[in-house]
Amino acid sequence: MRLLVVSNMYPGPRKPNFGVFVSDRVGAYRRLGADVAVVANSDPRTGPWAILKYLSLSLRAVWRAWRFRPHLVEGHYLWPTGAVAAVAAAVARAPYVLYAHGSDVPDGSAPSPVRRVVGRAAEIHTNSADTAARIRRAFGEDTAVRVLPPGVDLTVFEPRGEPDPRLVGFVGDLVAHKGADVALRALADMSETVRLLVVGDGPERASLEGLAGELGVADRVVWRGAVEHAELPGLFSQMAVVVVPSRRDALGLVAVEALACGRPVVVSAVGGLASLPSPDCGESVPAGDPAALAEAAERWLARAGDPEIARAARRRAETFALDDTAARALTRLEEVVKVVRRTSS
Repeated sequence: MRLLVVSNMYPGPRKPNFGVFVSDRVGAYRRLGADVAVVANSDPRTGPWAILKYLSLSLRAVWRAWRFRPHLVEGHYLWPTGAVAAVAAAVARAPYVLYAHGSDVPDGSAPSPVRRVVGRAAEIHTNSADTAARIRRAFGEDTAVRVLPPGVDLTVFEPRGEPDPRLVGFVGDLVAHKGADVALRALADMSETVRLLVVGDGPERASLEGLAGELGVADRVVWRGAVEHAELPGLFSQMAVVVVPSRRDALGLVAVEALACGRPVVVSAVGGLASLPSPDCGESVPAGDPAALAEAAERWLARAGDPEIARAARRRAETFALDDTAARALTRLEEVVKVVRRTSS
C-alpha cells in the first residue's frame, strides 16, 4: 500500500520532539510493509511565519501526490492540514482520512470550511473515546469516527533500575495548559523532602521559575530543560511517580511512556488522559487542584519501587504497543481503500 502522510507537526532540528507521535506511527507503518511518503512541517514557529509554512506544505503535498500516486492520504490535524490533505488526495485521485489529535477539534459548531473538509473525508481517526465524542458533537453524530490511538515503542520505553523514592517528575512543554504551575503548587503542599524534576521547556519557564521562588520551593525543583526523546526513558526511571496535571489533554502519551517505564502516574481527570491509569498503577484527580495532586502523589511515593506497581504499569502500557496500534490503523486504512474502490467501480 502506498500511503502519503501529511502533517503540520513532525520532528526537526528546531524541536526534535515536535509531532514525534506522527513520526513514530510512520516508522511503524514502514516496518509493517507500507510504502510511506511524508510531507510535513517540522518548524514549530507560529505567527506570520505560519502562512509560509502552510503554503510550502500545500505545494509539497500536491507535488508528492502527483509523483507518488498514493492509494490513500492520511492528514494529521483537521485544519488547516485537513484541507491540504484533501487537495493532495484530489490530485492523486485517492481517498483521504484525517487524524484528529484533540486540540484541532472545535468545542462548538465547526466553521463551514472545516465541516466540508471533514465531511468529505472517508473517515476520521482519533486517539480516544473522549475526542471521538467531541468530534461527533462538533460535526454531527453521523460522522464516521474510529478510535485508533497512537502508540509507544516498548523496546525504548522500559523499566531501567530503581527510582529515587522522593522524586516526582513532570514532562512536557512549559505552556499554560500543561499545568506545570499546578505541579509546583502541589510540591509546596508536600513533604519538604520531596523534589520535582521538570523536563521540558517553553514560553512559561521564566514565570514558573518565579512561581517556584514565591512558593518557597525553588531549591526543591530541578529544571532539566528540553531533551531528546531517546533520553526520556532514563529520566522516567529516576522518578518515583510522574504527574500529568494538564488542564486539557486528548490522550497524554507522556503518561503512557511513564507507565511503560514502570512508573505510576497521577493525571488530571480530563479528556482521554483520565482513562490511562488503572487503579493499580495510578489515579486521576481534578484538573487545577494542587492539593488533590499533592495528596495522590504522596500516596504513590509511599510505595516507591514496589515491583507490583511497576508490573501493573507495564501491563497497562502494553495496550499501547506501537506496532500493534499501527497495525490496527494500517488494516483500517487498507479497508477504506477497498471500500472506496468497490463503491467507485
